[in-house]
Amino acid sequence: MASRGGQRVKKCSCKTGRGDKKACVFCFFGPLSAFPKPCGANACFATWLCNQPNVEELDVDLIIDILLYDDTSWANIKEYEEPFKKWEDSWKRTRGGKRKKSREERERLEFELLRGALGNCNQNDFYGYWYSFCRGGWVATDLWDHCQECRVCKPSAEWHCDKHNRCTSDRVCPDCASTAPYPNMMSSYPDPGS
Repeated sequence: MASRGGQRVKKCSCKTGRGDKKACVFCFFGPLSAFPKPCGANACFATWLCNQPNVEELDVDLIIDILLYDDTSWANIKEYEEPFKKWEDSWKRTRGGKRKKSREERERLEFELLRGALGNCNQNDFYGYWYSFCRGGWVATDLWDHCQECRVCKPSAEWHCDKHNRCTSDRVCPDCASTAPYPNMMSSYPDPGS
């Protein structure tokens, strides 16, 4: 235990964070001994964390409940995505186990879920999906992104125009197109298909 401002603060075993490993932000995505690739929060989870009043009281069990049970997206996806069903079946088997091996396997599975759903370390997230707090459910990796500037999840086809500070679609910012030096230049040329 360490002392801070006269209060005793429990230190995590990672020696960096506070609280036990289930509440330590530094250990949230798993210990480096089990997961050598460091992992941070993805943009959507980071935005959600910034809006939480007591981020140091982050509870892994609560987050896992949100990921699995707060909406119907997990249930819907696991019906047609075999990796989701296999993961949940394995997790449920280890969840009731009292043996050390069962606890360790359950923790490994939970960290795998957290890293894939909320982390920035897996290119394919969790079997092609990640959890969007903005959307309140699991979304396909190739269909949704989180705009760090707007701080909201948007379809992947949209992008952020820095000049006009907003997200836009169709690969053209309407404001940029209307203020281009020659906005109607192409209209003076005949359509090659005609």
